[in-house]
Amino acid sequence: MSTVRTLMVVQGRKLHAAAIGFFEIIIYITALGKVVNGLDDPGNLLAYAWALQAGTT
Repeated sequence: MSTVRTLMVVQGRKLHAAAIGFFEIIIYITALGKVVNGLDDPGNLLAYAWALQAGTT
Protein backbone atom coordinates (compact mmCIF):
# COMPACT_ATOMS: atom_id res chain seq x y z
CA MET A 1 0.00 0.00 0.00
CA SER A 2 2.87 2.33 0.73
CA THR A 3 4.21 2.03 -2.81
CA VAL A 4 0.81 2.79 -4.33
CA ARG A 5 0.42 5.75 -1.99
CA THR A 6 3.82 7.11 -3.03
CA LEU A 7 2.93 6.74 -6.69
CA MET A 8 -0.31 8.60 -6.11
CA VAL A 9 1.57 11.50 -4.49
CA VAL A 10 4.03 11.66 -7.37
CA GLN A 11 1.14 11.71 -9.85
CA GLY A 12 -0.50 14.54 -7.92
CA ARG A 13 -3.42 12.49 -6.60
CA LYS A 14 -3.10 13.77 -3.06
CA LEU A 15 -6.66 12.96 -1.99
CA HIS A 16 -6.34 9.34 -3.11
CA ALA A 17 -2.93 9.10 -1.42
CA ALA A 18 -4.38 10.44 1.82
CA ALA A 19 -7.22 7.89 1.73
CA ILE A 20 -4.78 5.03 1.17
CA GLY A 21 -2.57 6.34 3.98
CA PHE A 22 -5.57 6.48 6.30
CA PHE A 23 -6.43 2.82 5.70
CA GLU A 24 -2.77 1.82 5.91
CA ILE A 25 -2.53 3.36 9.39
CA ILE A 26 -5.81 1.74 10.49
CA ILE A 27 -4.41 -1.66 9.52
CA TYR A 28 -1.13 -0.90 11.30
CA ILE A 29 -2.83 0.23 14.51
CA THR A 30 -5.13 -2.81 14.50
CA ALA A 31 -2.22 -5.20 14.04
CA LEU A 32 -0.13 -3.47 16.70
CA GLY A 33 -3.05 -3.59 19.13
CA LYS A 34 -3.41 -7.34 18.63
CA VAL A 35 0.30 -7.88 19.22
CA VAL A 36 0.37 -5.74 22.36
CA ASN A 37 -2.69 -7.55 23.75
CA GLY A 38 -1.07 -10.93 23.09
CA LEU A 39 2.48 -10.42 24.36
CA ASP A 40 2.29 -13.69 26.28
CA ASP A 41 2.23 -15.58 22.94
CA PRO A 42 5.64 -15.51 21.17
CA GLY A 43 3.90 -16.52 17.93
CA ASN A 44 2.16 -13.14 17.83
CA LEU A 45 5.46 -11.31 18.15
CA LEU A 46 7.07 -13.42 15.43
CA ALA A 47 4.12 -12.92 13.07
CA TYR A 48 4.16 -9.18 13.67
CA ALA A 49 7.93 -8.94 13.12
CA TRP A 50 7.65 -10.97 9.91
CA ALA A 51 4.80 -8.86 8.58
CA LEU A 52 6.59 -5.62 9.44
CA GLN A 53 9.77 -6.79 7.71
CA ALA A 54 7.84 -7.99 4.66
CA GLY A 55 6.18 -4.60 4.38
CA THR A 56 9.47 -2.70 4.32
CA THR A 57 11.08 -4.65 1.51
